[in-house]
Amino acid sequence: SCVEIAAGRCAVVAGSGTNVTTGSIELTRLAKEWGADAAMLITPYYNKPQQHGLIAHYAAIARAVDIPQILYNVPGRTAVNLMPQTIAALAAEPNIVAVKEASGDLDQVETIIGCCDLKVFSGDDGLNFPIFGLGAHGAISVVSNLLPRSGGESLFHREQSGAGPGDAGDDGTLRRRAAAAAGSARCRDPGHAGRFPRFHPGRSAGRGNGGEPMIPVIVHGAEGRMGRLVAELVAAADDLELAALITEPGRGRPAGDFHPTLPLIGQDRMAESIPSGGVIVDFSLAAALGGVLAAAAATGSRLVCGTTGHDEAQLEALAAHARSNAVVMAANFSVGIPVMKMLLDRLAELLPGEFMAEQVEIHHRHKKDRPSGTAAQLSAAWTAIRGGEPAPTHSIRVGGVIGEHRWIFSDDEETIELTHRAHSRRAFLRGLAPAIRFVADRSSGLYGMEEVLAGSRA
Repeated sequence: SCVEIAAGRCAVVAGSGTNVTTGSIELTRLAKEWGADAAMLITPYYNKPQQHGLIAHYAAIARAVDIPQILYNVPGRTAVNLMPQTIAALAAEPNIVAVKEASGDLDQVETIIGCCDLKVFSGDDGLNFPIFGLGAHGAISVVSNLLPRSGGESLFHREQSGAGPGDAGDDGTLRRRAAAAAGSARCRDPGHAGRFPRFHPGRSAGRGNGGEPMIPVIVHGAEGRMGRLVAELVAAADDLELAALITEPGRGRPAGDFHPTLPLIGQDRMAESIPSGGVIVDFSLAAALGGVLAAAAATGSRLVCGTTGHDEAQLEALAAHARSNAVVMAANFSVGIPVMKMLLDRLAELLPGEFMAEQVEIHHRHKKDRPSGTAAQLSAAWTAIRGGEPAPTHSIRVGGVIGEHRWIFSDDEETIELTHRAHSRRAFLRGLAPAIRFVADRSSGLYGMEEVLAGSRA
């Protein structure tokens, strides 16, 4: 075996990661039984878990097998990126000791090095030297399998020369290679800096990087698909603080079960458990609105509501609440939908009366409301200006379609089409952080995304 051949002359690290948690645990146990010094666990491939799923996956392995474990992040191969804030959360597991970083993003590597005490190893040979310059511990090299002597000597030379960050420690050859590699990496995707949310655990509790107060955010509907995305977005923002996670009454769970540091709180305990003066973000069911408004009023919290399907009585209650409390309400927090509504308003004003309008909205087969809340709002906007009967809306529920809203305007001579298509659920949240910041600065009033976008540009 590898352990027998190594005979203690070098460490043996066994690759025991799979895309199944139980299978990874079993292989990691075997690695330990066979004498491996550590296990390396690739991110689950093919099934594209979300960040909270990655935390649960790796934490389960770390707690099940007492052996040093190295996280392996290679999104180009697995189609999932292990985010810096996720790595920072996993650093609390004693058996997780290092990460092999092969995302190809130097900003991400720098963030990881700065946000936790794990050893960071380069997993991309083309970026070894720029990653060393950022302060990485070393490299887990692919090229060294083919050229063990030259690959190992170059790494050994750096270590023995006392090279520090930004210093290749040689006659300049390695430094030139580092600069070329760094330039190549940054040219691969000029817009790469915006792809990964930055995580700054070094900031003091309740303060942003500049010392400004952070905005406490309470996620209501935290177990839902949108609620999970909201929690990830808030955790990654420099000026927002994930303060509480709320679910249905009686479904509370302790910290470390659903979330690594926060308990899941039932709505029946919401008012007594959340901080005062924060912002509640609600992505749940219309029936939960009464409890949300009661908790918001009791704690002086602002509200950002993305839940749809409210009846007239609930909308009246929401409007009454907004007379003394700030609320942003939108069926869709994308940037494109408010712009689409503005264009729709303009078309309603300009198109001759002969033009007929119809709307087609398509969503995944699990979506319950027909038409969608966004479709209903767009239809109401058209009718408010155009008058008469609402434009017919055709609702289609099929497959895994994220969301599409299409308007067709036609007379006997011409046809105009206006379409918004979401490529991922994250599109629905692009305007959420601006909405949270917007409502946090207001004491009362009912606002929509048009006001939020206008306020963000001001």
